[in-house]
Amino acid sequence: IPNLHAQWREALEIIPRAWQEEVLEYKGQFWQIPPTQVVPKPVQKPHPPIWVGGDSPGAFRRVVTLGDGWHATSKTPAQLAEALGRLRVAADAAKRPFESIALSLRFGLTDELITQGAQAIVDTLAAYKRLGLAHIVVEFRRDDLGRMLEILELVAGAVRPAVERA
Repeated sequence: IPNLHAQWREALEIIPRAWQEEVLEYKGQFWQIPPTQVVPKPVQKPHPPIWVGGDSPGAFRRVVTLGDGWHATSKTPAQLAEALGRLRVAADAAKRPFESIALSLRFGLTDELITQGAQAIVDTLAAYKRLGLAHIVVEFRRDDLGRMLEILELVAGAVRPAVERA
């Protein structure tokens, strides 16, 4: 999907400029923006962090050249370790310090893992932490609100404090 990747690259160039410049004007291959004032400006300076998702070579190039962080989805610790190796290669090629890239992951908390107990969840999340993740989005959505609240209590009350100590 070469055109889609090029469109994303342009969008990632435009967004921080819109947040920083008084008047934005842009003429690219896919986007043409006449002189435009974008308000209000974000409080974070120079702008809110931009985390890029995706696991392709193109996505990693966007992470290391235009992003502040990488947001991975649905990876085991082993898969994440392998992907981080590829991201490090992309960062080295762009002469960007790997440590300057914020790392995050969307983690689907399955019923199977929950039935193994809180320690199994802690062990899994601690494995991600050892790989350098500072941010993990724990997905625990369920059809049953009561069940969701039970899982939230487990995560907030037992899992999170244990992972912070790990």
